[in-house]
Amino acid sequence: MKILSVVLTAWFSIVFSGAAFADGNDLLNDCSVLEVPSEDATLNFEYGLSLGTCTGMMQGLTNLNKIYEVLFRDGALFCTPEQGVTNGEAARIVLKYLKDNPQKLDQHEVELAVQAFREAFPCK
Repeated sequence: MKILSVVLTAWFSIVFSGAAFADGNDLLNDCSVLEVPSEDATLNFEYGLSLGTCTGMMQGLTNLNKIYEVLFRDGALFCTPEQGVTNGEAARIVLKYLKDNPQKLDQHEVELAVQAFREAFPCK
């Protein structure tokens, strides 16, 4: 329980600190690099940073969700298929959600990503 408290405290500190606030526009910008065909992509620092930021967010949220599943049994934020979901699949789900809901882009990026996953992977 002590470890969970430390993890959640660190996570909330990062997510909800003013300096770390990134909204849906930022996430849309970062994840949009997935739409650039790899042969056409200019592999530069900005491209790599956006790709890493997007896929890192996907990995972090799906991992956090697994922790919730294990620790709280019915506490999962969303219920991915048993075989899991790749970072690329997760990013495309979030990207579609952001494009389909432009009125929400001013919300926090984590909140939007979780909403996208809950819509794509509802718990029964």
